Amino acid sequence: MNRRNIKKVLDELTGDIDSIADKKAVSIIKALINLVEMLAEENARLKETVQKLKDEVNRLKGEQGKPDIREQTKDDDPDSSDHSSEKDRNKRGNKKERKPVSFRYYRGNVSLDCPSSMS
Repeated sequence: MNRRNIKKVLDELTGDIDSIADKKAVSIIKALINLVEMLAEENARLKETVQKLKDEVNRLKGEQGKPDIREQTKDDDPDSSDHSSEKDRNKRGNKKERKPVSFRYYRGNVSLDCPSSMS
């Protein structure tokens, strides 16, 4: 359970406590709920500290840290996306650029410089 779920369950229990007739039981239950909330918050802080220390140990070992991953944003308008269509991708194709043929002039002789695949 994460902290939000624990808080939700404790809030539901707190609402039901008022229906209990015994005042002593109510005070004990409220004290226990407060204790659980404090322990859940402390547990979350400790988990955060442990993760930071693990990251620091990994950094000192020379390992890479956690990557910075940006959250995805969703636009309400699907037409505003920058994705190319299938037609655009097919139009571009996978054409390789050919190396241009060059001419050299050596003392009256003309030689062609061309890639080895063309000769």
